[in-house]
Amino acid sequence: MGPSVAAITRIAPSPTGFIHLGNLYSAVADERIAHLSDGVFYLRIEDTDLKRKVDGAVDIIINVMKYFGIEFDEGAGQEDKGNNNYGPYYQRQRVEYYHVFAKELIKKGLAYPCFCTEEDNAQLREAQQAENATPGYYGKWAKCRSLTLEEIEENLKEGKPWVLRLKSPGSEDKEITIEDKIMGKISFPENTHDIVILKSDGVPTYHFAHVVDDTLMGTTLVIRGNEWLSSVPTPISSPPRPEEDDDLAPIQLVSTTTMLMAKRDIIVFFIFYIYSILYYNILTLLCLFLPFFTRLMSC
Repeated sequence: MGPSVAAITRIAPSPTGFIHLGNLYSAVADERIAHLSDGVFYLRIEDTDLKRKVDGAVDIIINVMKYFGIEFDEGAGQEDKGNNNYGPYYQRQRVEYYHVFAKELIKKGLAYPCFCTEEDNAQLREAQQAENATPGYYGKWAKCRSLTLEEIEENLKEGKPWVLRLKSPGSEDKEITIEDKIMGKISFPENTHDIVILKSDGVPTYHFAHVVDDTLMGTTLVIRGNEWLSSVPTPISSPPRPEEDDDLAPIQLVSTTTMLMAKRDIIVFFIFYIYSILYYNILTLLCLFLPFFTRLMSC
């Protein structure tokens, strides 16, 4: 990314409690990249899983970031700044946006309702284990993929619960290639799994929600750990491709920078070391050096 391009970056934690070092590592880079390019750094809260939500977690996130000198330009908890042009910034408050994109995928034949029960899914896993097949809902294992419109209507009339699944157009013998800002070009097999994109309560799953949000919020760069690399093919091969006559902008994949978030990562370690010296933050030094010395003692 050239210096003349204003970067739009974000962190999007779940409100599940205290901030961990991985959030801090990426937040420092996100904030610096955005502000050094005259861009925007914002906070989005991915609160789709209410079972894991902790009261007061958003305030903890904001206060911890502020303690380490990291300020948001807009986003959750930043209403007083008056710059919240792309809110709401809580995913639970954005459900209607996800439904618009879900309907578009259905219209294009890229999503379908699935009426499989927990018992059905358990039987599926047993059958796949028996055949030593890759686990998941795809191909011949995706029994709801081939339901007729009449069968779907009948199931809906009977009040059967359902989820919305992606009808993946991916192929096992094809690859997609991305340009990672750190690792360069990386190739993956296309996604072939019909993942769930809307749960039975109408709330989106992570894989669907974050792509819609990053598109609508204009995110240009996502910094995350390399453990997420394996999920990259899903948002790339899943949504419809751009068409000139489309009224609704298709979901886009933003640029992905992969950072190794392990505590033993020397590069990230020294970035934070320098950052700590500049801000005279003793707590940061302790957080960084304690795992380092613990590892040395265990060798």
